[in-house]
Order: sequence, then structure tokens, then C-alpha cells
Amino acid sequence: MVMEMPVVVAPGELHVAHFYNDQSGKSVELPVVGWDGANEALIVDAVTGQIFRAREAPDFDGVQPQPRCTAALPGQGWQATFVYPVDGHDVRVTAPVVGWLINERGVVTPISVAPDGETVRPVDVEDFKLTHPQAKPVTP
Repeated sequence: MVMEMPVVVAPGELHVAHFYNDQSGKSVELPVVGWDGANEALIVDAVTGQIFRAREAPDFDGVQPQPRCTAALPGQGWQATFVYPVDGHDVRVTAPVVGWLINERGVVTPISVAPDGETVRPVDVEDFKLTHPQAKPVTP
């Protein structure tokens, strides 16, 4: 299939395509890399490197604007504990928070590195917990 040359999205107009699988309950976001002549969102196939329409992919759930990251701060000793797939099994891992991203809406997101070296946003995975080694327990 020959694809029309995409109309490039202007900086600041970032969007993501959402995919949700009802059977697994997992969701994925992929960056929209452009728009075709029919105003269809385009994404990249990570395996083939080809550009195609987001709505043609399985489990497509829609496109939404993505707020820009406006600042980043160091992790400062925080740790994230979350469920992550390791060798085909979901394993509970604890990894350092390497940084905090702040978007233009003021939302702060922790960033960790999983055992396989992948960057992870712990808030996007199941059953995450953030802790700091110097934190003192709070009693009611």
C-alpha cells in the first residue's frame, strides 16, 4: 500500500494513539508521527518501520493530545515498585526513580528503568508504589 506523504504536526501539537485490549486489560500509547491528507493519525510500526493509519491497527481506541514535558527533575532516592514482565512472567520489581517529568499541565510523572533496561512510567503499570528510603511511617 502506498501512503500519501504525511502532513507533519507542528511542534507543541503532540498527540498519542491509544490502544486497549479488552481480553488482557492492557493499554498502550504510541506517538502520532503525522497526519495524512484525509486527516488520519499516522503511527510507526516498530517492527517494520512503516507508517500506517492508527485506526487500522488492532485494539485502536482513539487519539488524544499529549501535554508537552516542560521540566525534569532528578529522582533523589525515590524507588518504584511495580509489576513488570520478565522472561514471559509478571514479576514484582523495585527500581530507582531516575527522574520526574513535569508536563505543561503540572502533572508530575516518575520515570524508572526496568530490569531489561526499558524506561518505565510506573504509573502506567499495574499495582505500583512509590517509596523513599528516608521516609518515616505515618501513624494516624
